Amino acid sequence: MQFKARTHSSKPLIAKEHIDNPGLSSVSTETEWIFKTERSVRFQDVDAAGIVFFARFFEYFHDAYMEWIGHQSPLSFHSAHPQTFLFPLVHARADYHLPLRFGDRLRVEITSVFLGKTSFTLAYRICKQGAFYQKAASGSTVHVCLDIIHHRPSPLPPSIRTWLTDKTE
Repeated sequence: MQFKARTHSSKPLIAKEHIDNPGLSSVSTETEWIFKTERSVRFQDVDAAGIVFFARFFEYFHDAYMEWIGHQSPLSFHSAHPQTFLFPLVHARADYHLPLRFGDRLRVEITSVFLGKTSFTLAYRICKQGAFYQKAASGSTVHVCLDIIHHRPSPLPPSIRTWLTDKTE
């Protein structure tokens, strides 16, 4: 796992049009991600056709998200203070670009963060490793800030907004 600030843009947050089409290039470079982690395609990840079952892409995205927030972020589920907000997933999408097979080595990247008033959107890219990285899938997830007591959307707390902004600079 690695953290790295995006260096291809002077803006800390990405524009909405990039959320709708994350990972525009077919080759990932070392400066186009906020966070990355590596994994292999497991036997249980593939379907009868021998390629990764579509729902696994969402699992890969979520695993990267959970690894990214870790135990140190204010989003952490393991924090010492009681939680007053939840951040449920309210929308997810994935786009298929290249078949992945059992044993393939992957790099799962969080490529951008878009902050709304009560939500944040993460863009992802999955790259197949080889002589160079080939984009195999891309997608995004939208997480809303939910007040745990009233179960209603709530503005992102300043600590969360600051933490997410710091991760993209």
